[in-house]
Amino acid sequence: MKHRKFGVSIGTGYAYSPVLQQPVVVGGFQVAPIPMIEVGLNFAYLLDLAANSWTTATVQQVESNEPVAVTVQQFRSEIVVGFAPIEVGGKRVSLRPGVYLGGGVVQTQDDVNLTQNRDSVEAEASHSQIHPTLVFGLAASLLSRRGLGGRFRLEGRRWGETFYLDDVGPYIFPQTPFSYGIDFLVRF
Repeated sequence: MKHRKFGVSIGTGYAYSPVLQQPVVVGGFQVAPIPMIEVGLNFAYLLDLAANSWTTATVQQVESNEPVAVTVQQFRSEIVVGFAPIEVGGKRVSLRPGVYLGGGVVQTQDDVNLTQNRDSVEAEASHSQIHPTLVFGLAASLLSRRGLGGRFRLEGRRWGETFYLDDVGPYIFPQTPFSYGIDFLVRF
């Protein structure tokens, strides 16, 4: 199959963490200098559904009036390098499974009402944060010889989130939300 060096993608998915489940809209640009290596610049906007996105554990904590450290992802920007050494298929369609790794930034917003720290100057000042993040994942792309196709993604991220849950001081919680998604791809 003809090697297509440039691509664009748009897709959707879902992000999961211990406290939230958020729908995601994803877009990106890819460059593949050789068939098995791809460098991508990805952007994502995560929808905030408020209480509709809470997990069962979060709902139980809120109902028992315990402070909950809820952080809502809002926007992500990442650069990733993908490696897909195997291509399965024929002249019309090819399947290319692979892995990727990269880094980027994620913007988050803390819910100070749920942390029960509404009067804290520190909590209000730090409720919107930008974090460097590590990105890792698996992907499988299915492309036609015309350069149209789709991709399934299973990915994770890692960063530290600072919360002010009480007057003692900041707590740093490691965040590792996972997400999955399906993208529409165009290669040229």
